[in-house]
Amino acid sequence: MVRGPISLLSAHNEWQDLFNKIKYDLESILGNILLKIDHIGSTSVKGLIAKPTIDIIAMINDLDNPKLITKLNSIDFDYITKYEDKMPFRRYFVKRNFGSHIAHLHIFPIDHQIYKQHLIFKDILSNSEEIRSAYSKLKLKLVEKDRWDRIAYQNGKNSFITKIIDQYSD
Repeated sequence: MVRGPISLLSAHNEWQDLFNKIKYDLESILGNILLKIDHIGSTSVKGLIAKPTIDIIAMINDLDNPKLITKLNSIDFDYITKYEDKMPFRRYFVKRNFGSHIAHLHIFPIDHQIYKQHLIFKDILSNSEEIRSAYSKLKLKLVEKDRWDRIAYQNGKNSFITKIIDQYSD
């Protein structure tokens, strides 16, 4: 399925409400398989423009739990294997509504470094108006240039994210 152009929206309070609903569904269906769950990405930061897709990160003990995919499929999360060759330590799921992505679920094993980096970046954005503004400006510039190229858009954000995490970690 070909996805449409990238669109960025002003921050919405409904994003937190949608995350809370999805979190409840995930906790209900996964039970003790799920160790931790967090709202990440731009929709988790008040005042930040974002694609209207809720990014969720979760931690479990066993990525190869045979019940994981079946349970998530039962609440309309599709398992995406496309990126596993580059990220074998992550399981990726997408929830759609009429073809549009409404949520991305990234599942990592316990205490994985990438999980921690997502939370660090969220905290930095949440606590620094200057960085939040710079990130918003970068995203607007990238979407203007790469509206139809999601990989180029993501790659354009990656160096900024890495630089900020490196600068504020330790």
